[in-house]
Amino acid sequence: MCNYTIAIVGILLLANYASSAQQLLNPRRDTVRWEYGIVENRVKSETVPHAGHFISYGDNSFLWVQNGVDRKYLFKTRSLKGDWNDAKKNGQLVYRVTCNGEEGTLKLVRTRQRLIVELDFLQPSKTTPHLVLLITSIQKI
Repeated sequence: MCNYTIAIVGILLLANYASSAQQLLNPRRDTVRWEYGIVENRVKSETVPHAGHFISYGDNSFLWVQNGVDRKYLFKTRSLKGDWNDAKKNGQLVYRVTCNGEEGTLKLVRTRQRLIVELDFLQPSKTTPHLVLLITSIQKI
């Protein structure tokens, strides 16, 4: 009876460990869909409800899709700072990226249960964006 109980407990612990390992979401390695519903425009000091998503392809690139708009933006990574390997924990990655010939910064940040994607392409002309997207859900794809 005792060996049977130990075997069942062992199987349950192993299943729990396997489930936890599968749920680890590593922004540096995984392809991740980052859903957002609110956009903060730092240039205009305004917050607007607007939905869409980002797809991050590990350390390589990002695709930005805005709901209701027939445009997609591809960001190619030039360099990366940070060592955040679990999206459920606090951390950040700072990417130097290019998009349509413009260079800027794309940050993935989690602090105090707030998860954001920040785009900073601010140039002296102030016609380029500095946006913060408030992430509502993330999913490994």
